Amino acid sequence: MRAGPRRLARLRHDVERATATTGSAPDSGRPSRLSALLWWLGTGLLALGLLFVNVGVAVSEFHVTPVVAVLAGLGQSAALVLILIRPTAATLLQFLAVAVFAIGMRGGYAVLQGGGESSPGMPGAVVVVPGR
Repeated sequence: MRAGPRRLARLRHDVERATATTGSAPDSGRPSRLSALLWWLGTGLLALGLLFVNVGVAVSEFHVTPVVAVLAGLGQSAALVLILIRPTAATLLQFLAVAVFAIGMRGGYAVLQGGGESSPGMPGAVVVVPGR
């Protein structure tokens, strides 16, 4: 018995209807719609929380102007969410945010860990940014 055009159209309709009710094809390996929304919600909330932490640390510890800190923080938070669908674009956005942060740092030495005037006995990593 050969499958005619009507029978194939009916089969295609049944598969589309089943896919629409379950959220994914039976063996497609794709997450359901609710699972994908939970990933977006979790990643978005994490990015929003990290935005405030990044801006606060950049302004208080690294003496970056608030505008530059917000721009760099937005870039990093957007990269965190973007990695769910476009990993390469997210990586490029992350590098761009780091470059904005590095350019926005005031000239001179920025002590990242230990060292400096507050704790002269502890060695720390030092980033040299040309003075303006």
